[in-house]
Amino acid sequence: MVICDRPIDDFVPLFRQSDSPDVITQWDGKACGNVGLMKMDFLGLSTLTILQRARDLVKERTGTDIDPESLTLDDQDVFDIFRRGATYGIFQFDGEGMQNAVMQIKPTRIEDLIAANAMYRPGPMELIPTYASRKHGKESVPSIHPLVDDLLAETFGIMIYQEQIMQVLNRLGKLPLHKALSLIKAISKKDKKAIEIGLVEFRDGAVGNGIEPANAEKLSALILKFSEYGFNKAHSTRYAIVAYQQAFFKVHYPREFFAATLTFEREDREKFVRCLADARKIGIIVASPDVNTCTSDFVVDGEQVRFGLSAVKGVGEKAVEAIAKARKDEGKFKDLWHFCRAVDLRAVNKTTIEALVKCGAFDSISGGGPELRSAMIIGAEKAISAGQKHSSERRCGQSVLFEQGSDTGEETARLPDVPPWSRDEMLVHEKETLGFYVSSHPLEYVKNIADGLNWPPRFTLAQLPKQEEGTPVACCCMLAQIRPMMTKRGKSAGKKLAALNLEDLSGKCEAMLFAETFEKYAPLVKADSIVFITGRVSRRDDRVGINIDTVETLDEAIVRATTRLVVRCKGHSADAAWLGNMRKILERNPGNCEVVISISPTEQSRTVVRIKTNRKLSVSPTRALLDEIGQLAGHDNALPVAGDFVVQKVSKPRYNAGSAGRGNGTN
Repeated sequence: MVICDRPIDDFVPLFRQSDSPDVITQWDGKACGNVGLMKMDFLGLSTLTILQRARDLVKERTGTDIDPESLTLDDQDVFDIFRRGATYGIFQFDGEGMQNAVMQIKPTRIEDLIAANAMYRPGPMELIPTYASRKHGKESVPSIHPLVDDLLAETFGIMIYQEQIMQVLNRLGKLPLHKALSLIKAISKKDKKAIEIGLVEFRDGAVGNGIEPANAEKLSALILKFSEYGFNKAHSTRYAIVAYQQAFFKVHYPREFFAATLTFEREDREKFVRCLADARKIGIIVASPDVNTCTSDFVVDGEQVRFGLSAVKGVGEKAVEAIAKARKDEGKFKDLWHFCRAVDLRAVNKTTIEALVKCGAFDSISGGGPELRSAMIIGAEKAISAGQKHSSERRCGQSVLFEQGSDTGEETARLPDVPPWSRDEMLVHEKETLGFYVSSHPLEYVKNIADGLNWPPRFTLAQLPKQEEGTPVACCCMLAQIRPMMTKRGKSAGKKLAALNLEDLSGKCEAMLFAETFEKYAPLVKADSIVFITGRVSRRDDRVGINIDTVETLDEAIVRATTRLVVRCKGHSADAAWLGNMRKILERNPGNCEVVISISPTEQSRTVVRIKTNRKLSVSPTRALLDEIGQLAGHDNALPVAGDFVVQKVSKPRYNAGSAGRGNGTN
């Protein structure tokens, strides 16, 4: 922003952009400064809006107004999430590189966050290990000079900030602070003439302070080195405090933190998916919207976070306002009929109501939860007709006694008797209306399979940026988005290829199917399909993705890749009946794949008994077999394993003479 005390066009020509009401100068910033205009930069940080939203949600739920500016900056629970690198969603600290940096530093005070902010840039990054080693006493802090050691004590003898360097120049070389600032700016701009003049003046002043000329020369070189990337401490401090404030809400009010963050990340699919995964990682349920509790934005509803109504496709702001007004006037909605009588159906039409049903916004009032979504879709038209009739009669001033049985039970009974949607159908409708899978994720139901087959190497898509170029990848994932393209040149010119967005439960990444591979696997490349892919890590222009070599259906991958089938028996004894039923299942599916049954009698016990079955009980691994075993042992406990299976060593259990397992190959 340019500021002056008279009409600005007295000083500088102006221009109004065609696509914006803003007026801008026709001179660049440097020219405006040269003619004496004041220039100020204002950063519009969405982080501040997120903080305010979290604060409002806390006050709404608890009655306590937590002013971020009044927080003490010494909460070790807050610093602990930095030490653990659990900083997704925290301003300036949510990138993987910064997470690694603070995990090295292990901050215990706000000064450590300020230093991390200042050092995490090209150049000073190399100082991070030194800072961490000195902080933790692994390396001694050297003396620069007795006159300035106190200035550098906070940063363990490292000149990190411009303010420190200015004070060093002032104390050691007797440079006035304004000249010290000019020298720092000259160094950053590589103005050789100004640098030489400033350093000569510094060395003369240092000698005048009783410093030997040789030492003055060394100090001059040291200052020159650090000045090249010295960072403004005031800037870094404010950023660190904002990060600390966000972290405070994430630690102490996580539901409010995630409700606020999700509200402002919903337009960025990649960030939104990461935020959802981060919330679920710490046990926070992010649920569908609810017409009885939700507003436009994400809200905290009891122990869970709910989508905002405006996040539902087909539900505009006018519809949200109409729902909120009806709820205020008539109280919570009892059922679909009550809803259609209460709301303004000119703002909330049939398409809106169907979208709300599909995403689960009526689950809490339908009397049957998600199982009645299919019935509500079919019954919506009658409910809307009844609501329109009621509105018409009310506008005509008629006093109507509504149907005798208008309580929730009888109203809900009007819903047609139709089969509920399958799990997959419900998830498809949630994705259609919200853009995301909410109540679950299709990959949740094959997590045990994915965990077993993702080997080698075993890492999630969220961990992909840590991998080197060319690292082999084999993973179970969903094809979240497919963008067919045409090869423009080379031997494959004119052939189709595809850019994909892959998704697993941890996050997402980009991938490429080049022409020959795409042609081979095109029938399997369908949106929202779950596949098993192999390929290699690709890095280009700071973007990390996968170049895909093969694509398989999950069923094909299970048959091809499984070398061992592990059945886990948890929390109860594998009694004779259980073992007998398991044996029957295995005998019905003969093959060459070895089976291992792992028994963990109690949660507290670290003893794991592995019973290696004989060859007669080797099986042919299929999805149907895994489902059958899952019905007996629990679906999470049927685990196909690809490649080498390594079992952590545990203490051997002791058996009494004559116990089951003696001499039968039990390990």
